[in-house]
Amino acid sequence: MKTLNANLLFRRNCNEAIALYEKAFGATIRQKITFGEAADMGFICQPGEENCVFYSELQLGDRFISMADDSNDILKNVSSEINKPTLALANLLVHFNTREELDTCYEVLQEGVTILTPLESSPICTGYIMLIDKFGKNWELMSGYEG
Repeated sequence: MKTLNANLLFRRNCNEAIALYEKAFGATIRQKITFGEAADMGFICQPGEENCVFYSELQLGDRFISMADDSNDILKNVSSEINKPTLALANLLVHFNTREELDTCYEVLQEGVTILTPLESSPICTGYIMLIDKFGKNWELMSGYEG
């Protein structure tokens, strides 16, 4: 069986992102390995990154998101033009059953966000917002869509 899941890379703040997404989305950690733990399995761990996330999986409903810290400085080496969050990058779309669930999630996420599309209802859903969170990840939050 093949699956498609998001894989998010962070600038040594993956633990903070995991905590925020757990609270915002009611997500649960399926798996989490630090660089220190990975070093015990033979992977190289640089000084100071022992508590950084080597690999994690966060469960959201019946899907999961892989998350890790960027130990190879891949993000640092990407040009600033390419590294800017844009609509050309993949957005993560989360469907909520109710507008109240969406509003609760947004309340948690709202610190440091850039709003791309303001929160409003439409003929096809009770709520929709597109934003870039404080980690530079693009999200679309939608509620009440029966599609």
